[in-house]
Amino acid sequence: MQNQKFDLQEKILNSFKTIKDASIFLHTSPHNDDVMLGYLPYIQFLLRNGARTFNVSCANHYFATLTSGFNGVKDKYLDSWSKENSISLDWSKLSFIQKMKTKIRRQEELALWGSVGINQNNVFNLNLGFYGNKSFDWKPDFKKDVVPVLNLFEKIVPDIVTVAIDPRECGPNTHYKSLVVVVEAVSKYIEKYPGADFKIIGYRNVWSRFDVNDANIFYPVSLKEIKEFKGLFNKSYISQLDPAFPHDGFCGTFAELSADVFLKQYADIQALLGDEFLNENKKLKDAKGFILLKQMTPTEFLTYFETNY
Repeated sequence: MQNQKFDLQEKILNSFKTIKDASIFLHTSPHNDDVMLGYLPYIQFLLRNGARTFNVSCANHYFATLTSGFNGVKDKYLDSWSKENSISLDWSKLSFIQKMKTKIRRQEELALWGSVGINQNNVFNLNLGFYGNKSFDWKPDFKKDVVPVLNLFEKIVPDIVTVAIDPRECGPNTHYKSLVVVVEAVSKYIEKYPGADFKIIGYRNVWSRFDVNDANIFYPVSLKEIKEFKGLFNKSYISQLDPAFPHDGFCGTFAELSADVFLKQYADIQALLGDEFLNENKKLKDAKGFILLKQMTPTEFLTYFETNY
């Protein structure tokens, strides 16, 4: 028990040292808001401290949303948005309606990343072909689903790739399908470039939580950061203030649910380590929440997928 406690303390303290100098990040997301909901305060920490500590600037961060996310926009919101923007809707043309909903999701995502200093040229919407496929026996189409992600790997040459790794039974199946696509892309990439040196960071958000023992990056979140986090969501993702697919058993926005997860993860760690450790370290003393992440090598990531899915 004492060894486990010491190991957790070491993981928390080492979480500030996990990024190598001048790292290039490729943040992948099933939907337009998943990265934000999973670990935006950690990204802001990297942006605030990166140039000084890690030689990492805004230009080192790239964001790739794998789907259009149009299913997440309610017709009611689209109707209101179209009137505000003087756009005439023909509800009989499904492809046009989906295009407009996709545009809303894209605008919201650009608004969020622009507000923290990310250039829109660093934000990609891949609109992969699997989105909307409800087949239980679905398998990725290599050309339509995997190749666009593989091409992005080759273009950016990332040092760190982030990916949502929710359990298969948790949340929308778009998360699982996105994970499968990234797994295939990583597998092909290291096959093509066996010397590629990069890490995978797995994240979760509103649909599931890491067990403390499964994570190896612990970013402490202050109440000030949580307030800013919720404010940015409310300002950027307006269509999601009344989501098409709300979380069962929680009344509130997805940002409020994510914040609740941060707070609960802090409580878990507090119960294991006590107040003394958290209060005596200057990097932790203002924390009231924790973001948990799981860093892996590509081989560890592929093994993790094979073992758990």
